[in-house]
Amino acid sequence: MIRRRQNGQSLETVQQVVSREELLRIRREAEQVYLKDAMIDYIVTLCEKTRSEVHILQGASPRATLALTALSKATAWIQGRDYVLPRDVRFVFHDCIEHRLVWSQELSDGAAREELLGKLFASVKAPAIK
Repeated sequence: MIRRRQNGQSLETVQQVVSREELLRIRREAEQVYLKDAMIDYIVTLCEKTRSEVHILQGASPRATLALTALSKATAWIQGRDYVLPRDVRFVFHDCIEHRLVWSQELSDGAAREELLGKLFASVKAPAIK
């Protein structure tokens, strides 16, 4: 970003692709995506697991849980569904959660963090949603 600005490419050249009204409509539609109780339990359990992991000093907060829920709903909406599946949660889990955690010194490496989150995710059984 800094180099682009240095070369005269400022944010003024960014083109609007959707109106504010359209963006708000999309947001409202995504918020209406259905989340079965089993999926709520799944998301909460995944976030709780981050709080009991020894290499995570501060686990996923309630706000992180809400963010994971919202991103899962948005993913389902983008896929053309009005309900969330475990694969939607899996798709956004790492990107949503990893930067919200406080990691121990032993896990300063991004690959090690990704591996740990993968193991943590695999340790929680996904609900059977049809």
